[in-house]
Parts: sequence; C-alpha cells; structure tokens
Amino acid sequence: MRTRGTEFRINKYQNNSHAGTRTGSRTASRVLVELLHTQVKNVDDIYSVAKSIEWDDVFSPDSTFVVRFSGKGSGVLDTQFGALKVKDAIVDRFREADLKRPNIDKDNPDVKIDAHLHSGNLTIAIDVSGAIHQRGYRTAHGVAPIRENLAATMVLRSGWQGDSTLIDPVCGSGTLLIEAGLIATNTAPALNRSNFGFEHWFEHIPKKWQTILDEAKAQSEKGKQQLAEKIAENTIKIIGFEADSNTLKLANENIENAGLKGLITLHHSELSRFKYKESFGTQGMIVCNPPYGSRLGEVHTIGALYDRLGQVFKSFPASTSSDHSSSDTEQSSHIYQGWRMAIISGLADTPKHLHLSADKVYSLPNGPIDSKLYLFSREERVPKKSVDNKDNREGNKEEQDIVLESDVLMFANRLKKNLKATSKIIKKRNICAYMKILSVECI
Repeated sequence: MRTRGTEFRINKYQNNSHAGTRTGSRTASRVLVELLHTQVKNVDDIYSVAKSIEWDDVFSPDSTFVVRFSGKGSGVLDTQFGALKVKDAIVDRFREADLKRPNIDKDNPDVKIDAHLHSGNLTIAIDVSGAIHQRGYRTAHGVAPIRENLAATMVLRSGWQGDSTLIDPVCGSGTLLIEAGLIATNTAPALNRSNFGFEHWFEHIPKKWQTILDEAKAQSEKGKQQLAEKIAENTIKIIGFEADSNTLKLANENIENAGLKGLITLHHSELSRFKYKESFGTQGMIVCNPPYGSRLGEVHTIGALYDRLGQVFKSFPASTSSDHSSSDTEQSSHIYQGWRMAIISGLADTPKHLHLSADKVYSLPNGPIDSKLYLFSREERVPKKSVDNKDNREGNKEEQDIVLESDVLMFANRLKKNLKATSKIIKKRNICAYMKILSVECI
C-alpha cells in the first residue's frame, strides 16, 4: 500500500503469482490487492468511489464479507462509521445489479475488504492472504509468544542460512526453531494452512493453485531429506532448551504439526544449566526471544537472565582473524568463523544488560512493543606478529572467558551493588582495606 507496508506489482496472469506469494512470503503480515486509490473530500465521496467498483466481478453475492477501515479525516471521525459507508456502497452495488445482498460475517468472512484513509487519500483493497503469520502449525503457545513472521524476520536478519548449528536457549513453544527449520528445508511457510483469503476471489484459479501447492510440497520434502542428511553427518543441528515442561510439550506438538519432527531437538533444561558443548561445533547461531520487563515482569527480576545469556555466549568459540600479508591495510581484514547471537528485546539498553557490544541493531516492532533486534559475534583479532612470531605466541597466553552459574552471578552482582553504595564513604574516610561482617544465624 502507498502509506504503509510495501507496495509491489505482479502480473496476475503469469504463474498465478498471487498464490505463490501466499505460500512463500515469510515476513509479510498481510497481502492486499488494490482495487482503487483516489482522493476523497467527504463521506459522500467515500460512498461514491466505493460504489464505483464492480463488486460483482470481485466476489460472489453468495460469499460473506467484512470491511476493515483504518484512518480518519474527510468527515470520518471513527473507523466503524467509515467501514459502514464502504459496506453500504458494496451492498447497494450488488442490489443495483439485480443480485442478492451478500451477508456480513465479522468472525469468519469469506472475503475481507480493507479500506484505508490517509490525508484525504482512500485506498480500497481485497485481502487475499488473511493473517500470513498464522502458519497453521501453532495450535497453542506459551507465555508471551513471538509472531511467526517476526520470528522468520529475526532468523533471516541474523544471517543464518541453514549451514550451521542454531540454538534457542529459551525456546518457549518453539516458534523461532520452527521458522528456522522451515527456512533450512526451503518449506513454504503457509504450506500447513487450510484456507486463504483469495479462495473466494474471482481472480483465483484453483487448478493453478493446486499446481503451486504440489510443487511446494515436493520442494519441502526434498529440503527435509537434505536437512536430515546434514544432521546425520553432524554438520547442522537445530536445538532448543526450555525449563517449563508444559511449554516444552507444546513445542513438541508444534514441531510435529509443522512437519519437522526429528529435525529439531528439544531439551528440558533451565538457562542456568545452558553452556557450550563441543558437539555444538565451532560456529553457529544463538537466537532467542528472552522475556523483558514490559512483557513478563519488572526489569530487576530478569537482570540475572540477561547476565547469564551474556556470560554463556562468551564461552562459545570465537572467530580468529589472522593475516600473513605484509600490507597494513590487509592486516585489518579477517574471516569470521565463530559463533553469533541474535536477540530481540524491548528492554532498554539490552547490550548493557548482556555486558556485550552489539555489531548491528535493527528496529523490529513486536506488536505495540518498540523492540529491537541485536546481533552479536564472538570475535577475536590476532595481530600478525602474534601469529608469525613464535616467542610472542608462546609468551602471550589467551585469556579464558569465565562463565558463572546463575546463583554465583547473582551474589557477584549483589557485591558490586554493595561496593557501589559504600564507595563514597570508603573514599571520604580514605579506607584501603575493610571487611563487611554478615550476621549468620544457624538453626
């Protein structure tokens, strides 16, 4: 559309493109086919231009429909009134063509009409997709789930292409893992859906749609077989960890519904027990949608979780950049081969809570939450001399990252806070050695 989303044009007579868009779009929320776009000055104009559309060429009077209206202006003070004017125009158009009046169904309509008013410009379109993020595999979900299309966007933005291990340490009902699995197997995201918005649209050609479905299913089966072979060769793994047993059960059900059973491995484990294992490999991607204050509680209650994520990530293998070239310019180049992490969060200063520096930050709104996608990489640069000079290499021992258990980490954070609170007194009194006595009661 012109004032929101992304506008693109396709040839509706070539390869039944609207149907291909429905099965293959991973990141879109909805796909609308524009029927009219014009300027309007008042509500009478809205009624007139809506009525000018040949609705009997768009859908059958036997189909139910609903009108969604957004925007204000040109005499429209609320969206319900705007939707009513467009609805009346559609019904009157059918009546004037000596056809029966199509019925309204607000809950489960056959046809959805979208009308959007912005700065005096009215756009009327037919929704040919429905809610694309509803893939059809998620019959239930855990607390604060991520939308499927947002999860797909996150995986794609992370740069993961199904060529290395992917881990979600707080996988919930498995949405991120499933979307990654669909990408890795080249499975059309909407392949499991039972209905689409274009099925009652007169431009829809069922035979071509069935052909596209058959091709998409064959492509998916081939991709699943290839992924299974890679898993057997231990070159790729898709792994999830979840602490809640009921949520883990939902994740297993969703994975099976998505047709990815046996391709995604789940473990019943808390984040406090999550750590790097050699079986994960030397490179891969960690993706997660951890809780943040506006969703599941206050910031101070989840600080330890973010601390833990940051600590654990530091224990994963880093890429090593080394260069044997004599050029100073070329010495700055490096090849990345380590682990990366992608986190979506609405928590302010997320990198600060993780004690990490983000490589890239993308705005990725999660419904009403102004969340961001943060990308991190485990990376160490080795100077040319430290690689070429044996003495330097032996003399400089590489620092090891220390990963603290969650209870130890919480205790360490408490000590830091206590030290900060007493630092002024210590400085004022010029105290260089002190001990704080804690009273302990033994029972």
